[in-house]
Amino acid sequence: MILTSLLIVSTFSVGAIEETKTIEDDEDDVVKSDFEEGTETIVSYKPNVDITKIKYEREDQSVTVTLTVKGKIENRGNIEDLLGSYDEDPDPSDFSLNFVMYGIELTTSSMFYSITYVNNVSNMSYSDGYMDPESCSATGSNLVVSFDLQDEDETFVSLSAITMDIKLLILIGNSYMDIAPDPIDLEVTISSHSEGKVNETISFSGDVDGGSPEYEWEWDFDDGTTSNLQNPTHIYAENGTYEVTLYVSDENLNSGFDSFEITITDNNNNKTNENQEESSFQTLLMFIALIAIIAVAGIAVLVHIIRK
Repeated sequence: MILTSLLIVSTFSVGAIEETKTIEDDEDDVVKSDFEEGTETIVSYKPNVDITKIKYEREDQSVTVTLTVKGKIENRGNIEDLLGSYDEDPDPSDFSLNFVMYGIELTTSSMFYSITYVNNVSNMSYSDGYMDPESCSATGSNLVVSFDLQDEDETFVSLSAITMDIKLLILIGNSYMDIAPDPIDLEVTISSHSEGKVNETISFSGDVDGGSPEYEWEWDFDDGTTSNLQNPTHIYAENGTYEVTLYVSDENLNSGFDSFEITITDNNNNKTNENQEESSFQTLLMFIALIAIIAVAGIAVLVHIIRK
């Protein structure tokens, strides 16, 4: 997908908090998924789910979020079918879906808010449970939702939206989906030594390019242990070759990973090899000394014979 642009304007006045933040999404970037063919393509002919903008407006604890699409908000389907489809295991022979869904997610410094809208019915939840918005209405190209933040001290972190138009009958059909802002693949890099010893403390460091801080770090050391630090240390208890993987995600749920192999050798085996090499060297010295003794003895015998 084409990268989105984020325009942020924030103003603060004495005695009140006022904020306006706008995320603009490029048009004609709807993803079509063909369930029968198992393919995905970018299309421009689904304006009802083609997101162009999300706008966040705050005055004190009151928040209004506006989702704008290229075409018009379409009311089709049943929100109960949508919510139930995630919890049930339907019989494929009679499973069908037919709805248009609009979703908005807001993350603040202490809360997460999620709004789902289908056919004039909305469902809203936050970190601690469910809540009712002050209002939720769809007019033309805009879906407008207003609600109060749970805490006046909350600050804006991120805003995103997802739209979906799906028609599915007995696992045959298509879905059309758009996400704003568009996902970004983070460029993750691991730095460490490629070799180490058993019971040795080995340092690892992680780096990431792209996305928006704060980042979350998840290391997998391939021996059943993990770490959530950016720059951890680790001790391997057994020799072998391990594939170390670092997964990174940011506050907008963009993600990326990197992996590399590290070979761990056993110190005891090394000492055994050193002892074997030392023993072989000593044997060689003894053999050379023996040859020298034989040679000297041979010369002495030869001199004795000549003198006779």
